[in-house]
Amino acid sequence: EHIDLEGNHIHAFVNQKCVCGAVIFEFGANQDISHSDGWGTGEYTETVGEYTLTLTDMAAVYKSANDALGNSCLKLGTNSVNATFTFTVPGNATEAIIYVAKYKDNDSTVTVNNKTYELTKNSDNGEYDEIIIDTTEVKTITLTTVADAQRCMVNSIVFVVEKLDHEHSYESVVTAPTCTEDGYTTYTCSICSHSYIEAGEKKTGHSYRSRLERYLLPYFGNKILTKITRVDIEDWLLSLKKLSVTSKNQLLRLLRVMMKEAVKRGILSYNPAKDVSPLPGNSKTRGILTQNEVKKLFAKENFSEYWKGNIMYYTANLLAFCTGMRQGEIAALTGENVFPGYLIVKHSWSKIDGLKTTKAKKERLVPISDFIYQHLKNLCKPQRNAFIFSKTGGRRPVTGQRLKDALYFALAKMGIDKNERKRRNIVFHSSRHFANSQFIGAGISSVKTQQVIGHASDSMTENYLHLHLEQFQDIISVQQKIFQ
Repeated sequence: EHIDLEGNHIHAFVNQKCVCGAVIFEFGANQDISHSDGWGTGEYTETVGEYTLTLTDMAAVYKSANDALGNSCLKLGTNSVNATFTFTVPGNATEAIIYVAKYKDNDSTVTVNNKTYELTKNSDNGEYDEIIIDTTEVKTITLTTVADAQRCMVNSIVFVVEKLDHEHSYESVVTAPTCTEDGYTTYTCSICSHSYIEAGEKKTGHSYRSRLERYLLPYFGNKILTKITRVDIEDWLLSLKKLSVTSKNQLLRLLRVMMKEAVKRGILSYNPAKDVSPLPGNSKTRGILTQNEVKKLFAKENFSEYWKGNIMYYTANLLAFCTGMRQGEIAALTGENVFPGYLIVKHSWSKIDGLKTTKAKKERLVPISDFIYQHLKNLCKPQRNAFIFSKTGGRRPVTGQRLKDALYFALAKMGIDKNERKRRNIVFHSSRHFANSQFIGAGISSVKTQQVIGHASDSMTENYLHLHLEQFQDIISVQQKIFQ
């Protein structure tokens, strides 16, 4: 029996049959699912009264299955194939409940909307774990079996619906995506103002072409590329009167990249933009998180909520805060760079240049605690030269924007929302400042800190560039204290 916080009866089940206020969909009765060799690849539809459940985007879902007690089920996945399906709940559904169990007694894990669930019940006993999803705002649900996990059985899905004195009449408002934010659609009932949000188009990313057409071509469009000089570029920057210093410097970086490419192609013999210094400005002091905030951010008990159960984004950000590595250096890591107790940082990765040398133009050793090493080891691909932080099997690393998005989502869950981040000037690069302050605060020499963080310094001698690993134990101790 399910009771709300005020003690009111919502709905109850008798032998998994709803006797009040909920809609239950049992699998197996409808045999019209499209399939090949029994494995569903299309859609599956069940109807109960006025409500319909449709599973879409199906992969490796077997329709004619029964548990040991004869209950009809959907069987998901094999030992080597992951399964998935998606469904949408009606507008007046406040919860969706999925009854799922591991197949026989094999370990099994599923994700529902990127949150991870370890299954404890065994379908051989006719018992099922109950996964409850709040659908007051999120109406689309995706269940996926986790990589390398065993099969599982889904017995039924339940919609918990509001009992209304009217039918919702929703009006929709579409919010278009921006460069940095996904789009979405807000549905609001014109009668009772009940509302929910559905995901829309993905963020577009920055459009460098629009900057080219708006700011570069009007000034340089009629000039011969080989005739553009340093003075021309400086005059151009001064002509951009309505732009902030930050925006002008971003355009200068864009022009540098374009001219660098021209040098690579043999069109130019030299890049004149290299000689133009960025415009000075009143840079705002970079904010950093406190040690207690970082502990909370990476605490085990907050992993599912803050990081959506995504171990890759969790580990990448953990590495940034514990070592001060740059975003591009983290993206460029492969299995060949990871060793017990340390990393060898050789490269950086950028969306424009791809794999390149580090900012300091030199390799460096970065000590890591065993906690970090074990996470990295688990993420390494069978091919040692494959990128660790990748969604393409190691062929290409994830973008820096993905790492930032994951961090900002976790910070918001922790109470540091977008407005608070801007007020404190917290960005991904703040992790680098955090690590630096932790090392210096623990009494570690600035020379050793520079070696680990990767700051270039004329005072660093070749002797310090070849410190032995045992001389970095104080760095590892600081990393470990963050999580004590």
